[in-house]
Amino acid sequence: MKSTVIAGITLILLIYLGFGLCLYVFQRSFLYHPTPAVTNDHYTTIAINGLKIWQIRPNQPQALIYFGGNAEDVEHNLNDYEDMFPDHALYFVNYRGFGGSPGKPSETMLFEDALAIYDQLPDHESIAVVGRSLGSGVATYLAAQRNVDKLVLVTPYDSITRVAQNMYPLYPVNLLLKDKFESIKYAAHINSEVLIIIAALDKVIPPSHAYRLAEAFPDGKVQIALIEGGDHNGIHNDSAYRERIMSFLR
Repeated sequence: MKSTVIAGITLILLIYLGFGLCLYVFQRSFLYHPTPAVTNDHYTTIAINGLKIWQIRPNQPQALIYFGGNAEDVEHNLNDYEDMFPDHALYFVNYRGFGGSPGKPSETMLFEDALAIYDQLPDHESIAVVGRSLGSGVATYLAAQRNVDKLVLVTPYDSITRVAQNMYPLYPVNLLLKDKFESIKYAAHINSEVLIIIAALDKVIPPSHAYRLAEAFPDGKVQIALIEGGDHNGIHNDSAYRERIMSFLR
């Protein structure tokens, strides 16, 4: 009987350690979901740091940089944003490994690329930044390091570490995770006006993460828009989503 119990405990321990090892070794495969290259004859691209950046109306005085979500083909947003912001220059970023950009994504490289993009854009009087889901962490970091006029965070997280810990509560995620995206640590250093858009039905990044992030910004800087019927992947289809972004950035 004793040997059976020991064998059972050993098996459970091996399964636990084996799955933990898989989480560690393949974590970037779990975290990043690159999109294939696309072509669109209606829009042009520029290269910054080797990345493929969709560009619309670069000579406008006001500019908007868009950092998309995981597995999001940012090119699909070009037409909507072109209509929503006819007086803005628009730049939509394909991360490393996404949408035809070379390389492999990591937190360090996404942050470095965001700074390079900002620094190498044509001169603009003001720059707004929109970050969705994964891109909310990139946008928050950029706004903490550079002069950003307005910051929009769509279905954001306080940190990837905290999101992952909730998903895998039995593992010491903070010790295992290479790319932590600790947006909550950068929020206090941001002086921009901020709009946080939350999907009430979000199961990927539950709203509690966005509310916790909102509390980390300086007092009086944050507006919160709760899209009651929105979920993580479909929030952009809600008219309230478009209206809040347009109202805030205009």
